Amino acid sequence: MNSINFNQVGGFPLEAEILSDMQSAYELLQCFGDVIGAKSIIKGCTVTGSTVSDGVIYWDGEVLEFKGGLAESKIVIIETKIQLPFEDGNIKDVYIKRHAEFGTGIGEADWSDFKRAFPLTSALFIDEVRMYSGLVSEIPWGWYLMDGTNGTLDVRDRFPVPYNPDTADYDTIGKTGGEKEVTLTEAQMPSHTHSGTTSTNGAHTHTHQRLKVATKGESKSDAYYRVHGSDETGTTSSAGSHNHSLNIDAKGGGQPHENRPPFVALGFIQFKGV
Repeated sequence: MNSINFNQVGGFPLEAEILSDMQSAYELLQCFGDVIGAKSIIKGCTVTGSTVSDGVIYWDGEVLEFKGGLAESKIVIIETKIQLPFEDGNIKDVYIKRHAEFGTGIGEADWSDFKRAFPLTSALFIDEVRMYSGLVSEIPWGWYLMDGTNGTLDVRDRFPVPYNPDTADYDTIGKTGGEKEVTLTEAQMPSHTHSGTTSTNGAHTHTHQRLKVATKGESKSDAYYRVHGSDETGTTSSAGSHNHSLNIDAKGGGQPHENRPPFVALGFIQFKGV
C-alpha cells in the first residue's frame, strides 16, 4: 500500500496532489466490501416493526451511510455537493457527500437484495456444511444449496451419515446408498409357520348299498336253484381317527413399504467462499 511521510522538517509541501493521493489510498479500503458481497448490510439497519434503523451498507464497490426510516421496497443513493469559495473568487464543489436511503429514482435497488454480512471472525472454512431453515432465495452469500451445483455435494432425498473408514458403506465422504422404499424378500422375513384346522369326527364308518344274494329251492326234480337278489345296507371297516391336509389362501400384495423414520425437510448449505 502506498504511504506518505509527513514527519519531516523544513516545511512539508501539502499541495492538492498530496491530498489526492491520500484520497486514493483510503478509497482502496472499500475493496474489503467485496469480502461480504456486492450488496450487504455491514452494520445497523435493524428492523423494528415497519421501520429500519440507520446503519452502514456496501453497494457495488462503495461503503455508504444508510439513513433509515419507514421501510420501503427500494433504496437510492443521494448525493449532496457542498461548495466553498476559492482564493481566486470562484465557488466550486468541494465536499461530495453520498448516502443511501429508502426511495426510488435513477440507479435504485431492491432493499431485499441487501443481505446482512456474517462476522468475519466466525470460524468459516471452505466446504463447511450447515443446516438452514430459511428461504432458498435468502441463503447467505458464499453459501449454496447442496444440490450438486456450484461445487456442492448433491444430498437431495438423502439422510446424512457420519464418515466411518471402518465401514464399507460409509468409508468415503460423498458415498451414497440406501433405498427410500423396500419390498421384502422371503429371505428377509422372520422364520414362521402357518396353521389351520379342518372339522373332525373321530373314528367313524360309512354306509353303502350292496347286493344281497338269496336262494330259493325248487322241486328236487328240478335239480337246480334259482337265485333271487335284493338290496341290503352294509358298513365299511373303520378308518380310525385321522387328519386332513389343507392349503391356506395367499395374502399380501407384494408392495414396497416405507423405509424412513419420521422426518422434517431442512436445507443443507455448503460454504464455497466469498
